[in-house]
Amino acid sequence: MKGANWAFFILCAFNFITPLFKWFVYFWWVLDAKGIINDVTSATNVDTSTITSVAEAEDTFQKISETFTELLEKFTPLHPGGLIIGSSLNVLVMGWPLIAFRANPDMEDLGYYYTTCNAMYKTWVFLGWLPSAMFIADGFVASPIGTGKFDGGKGGDWGWNFWLMAMESGTWFLSIIVYAWTWGAFKANFVV
Repeated sequence: MKGANWAFFILCAFNFITPLFKWFVYFWWVLDAKGIINDVTSATNVDTSTITSVAEAEDTFQKISETFTELLEKFTPLHPGGLIIGSSLNVLVMGWPLIAFRANPDMEDLGYYYTTCNAMYKTWVFLGWLPSAMFIADGFVASPIGTGKFDGGKGGDWGWNFWLMAMESGTWFLSIIVYAWTWGAFKANFVV
């Protein structure tokens, strides 16, 4: 029975920390932060003293405009929406059992821990799939709302769009399986 307490605690801690990695994946690989930095640097690193005609100035501004248009095409509302909802659920829903956890089950306020875990489990079952659904929708909905592909623009290769969806779905599904598997022992530990 104490193992169920630790299972809830460990999965809550895991789900509490994973948004940091998901946001890193989103900025570094999905949006290609290194490419963005290089594009912006090359577009804005223009020696204006060498421009001698209006046509050269127009070409420079056209290059800057094209760079920023390409950057804006990488931003779709479904990815950050899924990340914001997922991060909010992970932090808000998983945070309360972490605060209420007591390593020694003989301590007071065990009802508080049981109640928060019960609420977390039910919330995670009924709402935890929303970020996964948004990432899946991103793969099917065309631009400008979604990317319309799972390959991350690599032409058939599973890109980070797909892996971000798989990570979100995997953490939700793994949590549901473990919580469902240990719920009986967890409940028996508190409800006598």
